[in-house]
Amino acid sequence: MTRGRIPVMAMAVALVSCGGGGASDRSTTTIVGPTPPVATVQSFADQGQDHLEPADVEAILAGAPGPDYNSSPATSGPHAGQSAPCGIYLQDVPDVFLVHTMEHGAIVIHYDPDLVFDPSQLQQFVRDRGAYAVVHPRSGLGKRVVVTAWTKLLELDSVDLNAIGRFHDDFAGRGPEAGVPCPVQIDESAPDV
Repeated sequence: MTRGRIPVMAMAVALVSCGGGGASDRSTTTIVGPTPPVATVQSFADQGQDHLEPADVEAILAGAPGPDYNSSPATSGPHAGQSAPCGIYLQDVPDVFLVHTMEHGAIVIHYDPDLVFDPSQLQQFVRDRGAYAVVHPRSGLGKRVVVTAWTKLLELDSVDLNAIGRFHDDFAGRGPEAGVPCPVQIDESAPDV
């Protein structure tokens, strides 16, 4: 082998090993940059399942500070005695209700309405799954989308339906009170009939 052929052979091997194409069609091979990092699911300590007194929930809804959750949005901890029904909301749903819904095994898709101008894909995702999912807007997330389940959180820089689907597959129906049905009951995005 001559010295001039070594770099060409090394490049061909590198392209094939990186998935850049096979030996049968080298003329159309393009070199693609590194793949973006995969978002990782964060885990948080379980803060319990205590129910707040109704007067405390009312105070929180009126503007009093809520529980000191160890994640934002919350993934476990003290919550209202009533859960938020699974479905599609056009207004921010307070954590004290969503934590109870996650306790039943739902995932919650929070999207920042300042960064996601058309949430229809997220809403359709919840419709298609049919159970154990909530979607709602929440300003100030710092990411376009944050998905939560009991003690789990995934931050996304884009509306990545594949990542959200994997999260749903991994965590939906697995809260500490798994088995409580949570079909999609609310769809505030549906036109009034």
